[in-house]
Formats: sequence, C-alpha cells, structure tokens
Amino acid sequence: DTIYAAGQYFPCSKVSRTDSESFVFPNRDSLDNTNMQMTTYWYSSQLGYFVKELDQQPSNVSMRILTAYKLGK
Repeated sequence: DTIYAAGQYFPCSKVSRTDSESFVFPNRDSLDNTNMQMTTYWYSSQLGYFVKELDQQPSNVSMRILTAYKLGK
C-alpha cells in the first residue's frame, strides 16, 4: 500500500494481527465475554519505521499516522 504521511507518500508493507481475549467466570455465565482486537500496521522500509497504525476493537477504533520525522546520520 502507498500511505500519505508526514507530507509525502511512502510505499509500505501492510501487516495485520488479531488478538482474542476470553473471560470465563465459572459461576456467572452472563459475565463470560470474548474480546477481539485487530491491529494493522503499515511499515515503510524507506524510513525503517511504521507510518500508520489502525487499532479496531468492538467498541473503539483508533488510528495513528506519522506526522513528522527526522532521519538520523
């Protein structure tokens, strides 16, 4: 994918992971719960860093995008 971040376009590799948490209460079936969370990252080999992250949960979606960077020597 090509991602626009920090004022320019970066060719990126997209990587996703899904985490699942199960909460089981022996005497309280009504409290049993499974929570799924999917996180997707876009990695720029040009920068050697992630330029975008998308975190999706059933009740919340958040996104972080690189806004600036400075390459070291």
